[in-house]
Amino acid sequence: MKHEIAFEHMDKAWTKHEGNPDFSPSSLEKSKKEVETILAEVPKFLDDTFPEWEVVDAEHQLYEAVENHPHAFKGFIDGVIKAKGKRGETIYWILDWKTTARGWFREKRSDDMVKAQLALYKNYWCQKNPHVDMKNVRCGFVLLKKAAKPGEHCELFSVSLGEVPIKRSLKVVSNMITSVKRGIALKNRDACTWCEYKGTEHCT
Repeated sequence: MKHEIAFEHMDKAWTKHEGNPDFSPSSLEKSKKEVETILAEVPKFLDDTFPEWEVVDAEHQLYEAVENHPHAFKGFIDGVIKAKGKRGETIYWILDWKTTARGWFREKRSDDMVKAQLALYKNYWCQKNPHVDMKNVRCGFVLLKKAAKPGEHCELFSVSLGEVPIKRSLKVVSNMITSVKRGIALKNRDACTWCEYKGTEHCT
């Protein structure tokens, strides 16, 4: 795990958002220390959590047709690995890495909209890989905790996603597309800080 690569990306981000009050030199140095600590624990976490794991893909791009709409679902799966199951079978894991202060509380762990991200990833990844039995595809968020005890900075939050939650998530996407076509565009005002359109003519 080469933390220098992460440092390079962080330096570029800091330069880009230099005028933002949340991007100070002290916060950058603090973040670099957190990165170094977390990355040092990732290899052991993977070995302990996923027996005999192998990389299948990273930043796997999805651009798949949405059923009943002339549109495509676009996304990037952080990581896809395969490992041995309890009975020696090959299990594929779709993983999404999430940074967090100390972990996720029960409310977020039970939020269906949070889980919908992985449900959609699983649906479209399995469509692209029909040779893989969906029953052998697991999903999970890897929580990277900035403030944790040594050896506890990484945690797997496994999400069980069968046919029902996948269909529910696909319906959410379909309904969203229909609403936008009708001119209904709900905005999340809590996500304005890093929005590229903040303060421009496109910000409404």
